[in-house]
Amino acid sequence: MPSVRFCLLAHLIPTAAALCTAQHAGTIDVVSALFGSESSRQAFSRQESAHTEVAALFPTRKRELTYGEFDLANFLALLDSVDPKPGEIFLDVGSGCGRLVLAASLAYPILGCSYGIELLPELHASALAAHGRLTTFLRDEPTIGIAPCELVCD
Repeated sequence: MPSVRFCLLAHLIPTAAALCTAQHAGTIDVVSALFGSESSRQAFSRQESAHTEVAALFPTRKRELTYGEFDLANFLALLDSVDPKPGEIFLDVGSGCGRLVLAASLAYPILGCSYGIELLPELHASALAAHGRLTTFLRDEPTIGIAPCELVCD
């Protein structure tokens, strides 16, 4: 069984994100084409949709379930700092629309698998749709590698 490493970093040196943007420009371009940027109208729409879904599914909760999107360059710089090895697993709990799961799979096709677990069915459906669009795109781009992805609603 492949090893799993967990890494929580509170701060990131801005230079690392700039270097990462250059190194992973293709990944950032593809993921941004699928989802828009974290400051795009699509991202704000997903956030509003998530808040509405949380309120409907969990009416007694205040704001424990909060949807937000992570900057891709910073995320990929964090992932680079962990230096994933072949066969290792990436896991995103609360994966939302799957942006980071797909980004990890594209940036590190050596991963054994990139998993996303999402509680909200609407966000999970968005993740499955994006994964489907990416799979269709990659059929025409055989030179682009991707690690296996698994998206779960649970």
